[in-house]
Amino acid sequence: MPFPLGQNVGDVAAPHLIGCRYTGADARARLEENPPSLCLGYATSQFCKTATVAYDFSPSRAGEHARNFLQDWRGKLVCDDFGGYKASFELGVTEIGCMAHARRKFFELHATNKGTLAEQALRYIQLLYEIEG
Repeated sequence: MPFPLGQNVGDVAAPHLIGCRYTGADARARLEENPPSLCLGYATSQFCKTATVAYDFSPSRAGEHARNFLQDWRGKLVCDDFGGYKASFELGVTEIGCMAHARRKFFELHATNKGTLAEQALRYIQLLYEIEG
């Protein structure tokens, strides 16, 4: 269930979400006041009873900001290869790679080299998308 605008996300989503410092309205106001160098979004999965999205605004891309936001949370994190998460993986967070990012690399390889291995990977990924669809 989505949280009401203005209600603290952390109050609604705990313990399903790692935490949040801002509501939707707060987030918009903060963006206007001080544009961040990095904005990371976090969301619960489709299997969680509480549908929630949280944003963390950071002044830089330093990994310490992601670690500060994640704190002691030890769940599964679907993400790209952002280096800011690497220390969290070493501390017990499970890395689950983003299929769209993986697919893009195979697509680029196939587009430049026309390799059969890259083409086969793209076909397998397409099958996975059909299952999910």
